[in-house]
Amino acid sequence: MRMNRISKGLVCLLLSLPWPAAADKVLELEDDADGVVDGRVVLTSTLRLPSGTHLNCKGLRLVPSATGRPDVRGTAAKEYIPSVPEVGILVLRAEGVKIQDCKIGDVVAPFDFPVLVLDSKGPRSPNRILDNEIAGRYGGVMLIKSDRVHVIDNQVTFGIAAHGRGIGVYRDSDDNVVLHNTIVAHSIVNQTNFPLVPQAPTLADAANSRGIFSTALANGVLSFSFDGEPTQISLTEDMIDLDAAPTWLGTCDVPTGVCCEDRDDEKVCFGPPTDIAACRKDRDCGLTAENMTPAYLSERNLYQSNIIDFSPASEAAFGNPGLRTFGIVDIGSADDLIVGNTITRVDEGIHFGAAGHDFTVVLGPTGEELRNVNIGVTRVLVMGNTVGRTDDDELYGARSFGILAARGSMKVSLVGNTVTRSDTGIAIRQNAPNDTLVAGNFVHGNRFSFGLDQGFGVRAFSRTREYGATVTMNDFTGATKAAVSTGVCSNFQQVLHCVDPADCDNSCDDNHTPLDPDDDFCRRTGRLCHANAASCAPAPNIPVVGTCQLAVTRFSADLSDGEFGNHWDRTCEEGGFLPSDEPLTSDVRDCHPFGAPVAGAETPPPVCPSVCPPP
Repeated sequence: MRMNRISKGLVCLLLSLPWPAAADKVLELEDDADGVVDGRVVLTSTLRLPSGTHLNCKGLRLVPSATGRPDVRGTAAKEYIPSVPEVGILVLRAEGVKIQDCKIGDVVAPFDFPVLVLDSKGPRSPNRILDNEIAGRYGGVMLIKSDRVHVIDNQVTFGIAAHGRGIGVYRDSDDNVVLHNTIVAHSIVNQTNFPLVPQAPTLADAANSRGIFSTALANGVLSFSFDGEPTQISLTEDMIDLDAAPTWLGTCDVPTGVCCEDRDDEKVCFGPPTDIAACRKDRDCGLTAENMTPAYLSERNLYQSNIIDFSPASEAAFGNPGLRTFGIVDIGSADDLIVGNTITRVDEGIHFGAAGHDFTVVLGPTGEELRNVNIGVTRVLVMGNTVGRTDDDELYGARSFGILAARGSMKVSLVGNTVTRSDTGIAIRQNAPNDTLVAGNFVHGNRFSFGLDQGFGVRAFSRTREYGATVTMNDFTGATKAAVSTGVCSNFQQVLHCVDPADCDNSCDDNHTPLDPDDDFCRRTGRLCHANAASCAPAPNIPVVGTCQLAVTRFSADLSDGEFGNHWDRTCEEGGFLPSDEPLTSDVRDCHPFGAPVAGAETPPPVCPSVCPPP
């Protein structure tokens, strides 16, 4: 396809930039560096690589002198012990570093964080992490406020008896290339807390594991110290620019603490306690990604041709919004490219949400906390990715959304992707229906092909104002329940779509036999329950059986771009798109469907006669 040729050209361009030559310092490790010849080098402290260092381990394995221990969720004791050293290899304020052919940790002796590139902005020569085997308990490769890092052809294992993230690209990290890596979650344990970054003062108490995670992070200040040298990555007042774009909810009426904006010559206001937290100034009215400056956002990063898989031992408590697995998550970013990745056995394949920055303290003259924040992404292209595979029965797609654009999403383009064997193939919800492009995708063999909702049970800044998305020339075929869902389950509001009450019944189906006592599954999520109904609840105090709630009530949507709709597995003679394809509401329809496959077609088939009544 043309799109694939374009993407290959983009990565070739990025990799061929004429960097100035750096003074190379070749660092060769010897097998007996730790006094023992065994193919391993034991590190007692972090190996820091200065600018221009080329480390080629020639297959030697680096391991920590002591492995750590994760914290167990819900216990009074603090079991957490970091590995020694916590970070295996450090690139701090450096350029032109190359790490190649190293085995950094293993599943028996992992570093907590094998590779960290920190505060390496604007390098003249890129830092490169090439063709390594990397095993980390909580993370594989972490980039924090670092630019132009090439992470290519690595085998990354993470989530070793704990939650974790494979490759992290954090706050103000720009122009990085994450290419051709295989990223595998090893053995995620749901009941663990973990450090988001090295030297974190507190552990995360809600853990979503992610293969690739790009985020601005909610911390007001990230503090590090290596060799007595402090580093701080701070969120400051000058990173917020209210003149660049409007907030989600307008301006603050300070005396009343409500946010107001003009909509169709009508003043609409939102206030506490249900809609928002009380505002004190305009920035409390829903900061967007476009309100943040380049000093805060991560920009122009390329994530291409990576393979991401969560092994069966890593299936966390699916259904609990705080305990899920994700292939790629992009938050607090602009102008990223997510191209040609393959993602399997996850709860969500590719996810765009918003960072939870509420009540984060901003450094500055006032030191005030942020409120009602909804910083997601803007201008991100998602193209040619695959979620789920049909050639291997083990490698299903996503237990909830194959690709989801949700809270805080602005100007996201989903083009030419393939999603199969997932619950909902592609979904746009919350803010995303405002302006998302969904075009030329192959969505086949999912419970629901397409999900649409305005945001149910979320604050006002996360609910879409109107339907302005473009959904065109996609193949939505082979849905096992319904082509379109506009409902959400009351007991799985952030996780599962529905069209009838049966979709929200997750009770334990105990039709087991004495010969097969393990044949008990939660009806909707498919988890083993062993006749234990409580194990099917999405979270404590959440019912196992819920109701299906219509989540599109403030707008109608024609899933056609002008005269070009989508193919719904029906010929024109069969109606193209029928009311039964979206059984919950007649306000969502495709007025100009195609009666034959259209995604990727060089010459589109004829459009069916309009199936909608004239206005």
